[in-house]
Amino acid sequence: TLSPLMNEIRRERRVEFAFEAFRHSDLMRWRAHHLFVGKRPLGGKFIDYYNGASQVSVNADGNVDFWMAQIPNGYEFDPDRDYLYPIPQDQITLTGGAITQNPGWE
Repeated sequence: TLSPLMNEIRRERRVEFAFEAFRHSDLMRWRAHHLFVGKRPLGGKFIDYYNGASQVSVNADGNVDFWMAQIPNGYEFDPDRDYLYPIPQDQITLTGGAITQNPGWE
């Protein structure tokens, strides 16, 4: 339930920073896991010029689906855990236990 202005800002940011590796950071900042959970990255429409000679995975819509075998159910994400990164064990040890591990990473 975002305002139209905020949706436009996010759309413009997605377009402006395409291929600059900011998308993951934006999704985490916006707590927008609903945009990618259960989905896979897809390629363009596949046209088989060689009549079945290629070994390309294609989904039901005819798009190239490279990750079909590796992540058949799409991206998995646990919002209670995955918005926080694990704290390295050596940092916990250096503080004498003053810092504890983030939830879900025990």
